[in-house]
Amino acid sequence: SLMLFTALRRFPHGVWPFWQRSDSAEQGVVYLDVAAHPERLTTAVFNLLRNRIPSWIRQSPSYNSGLADKISLRGEPLLVLDGEILQTSPEGGFEIEAGPEVSFLQFSKKDD
Repeated sequence: SLMLFTALRRFPHGVWPFWQRSDSAEQGVVYLDVAAHPERLTTAVFNLLRNRIPSWIRQSPSYNSGLADKISLRGEPLLVLDGEILQTSPEGGFEIEAGPEVSFLQFSKKDD
């Protein structure tokens, strides 16, 4: 199975494979859970990457999307997060929790 989750409000190129509107991401973590061996995977990926979510995807038990304050998962001892390999807890689990909004500062060099 595959689980995709983010607190971002948008992805590049208009991709948004979640059922929730992109502005709802500021209220928590949006996720897409795809079961192992999902039905019509190629067609689903094609639609999800084009920001289209037909009713058959929403109604399929193979695909589930939602919004949560905290996501707790159990599974593999390794987790890949933003390309970095992390160890899960000794019990084999981890939690992803929505935190406060972060702002980034931009610095520019001022010539005197």
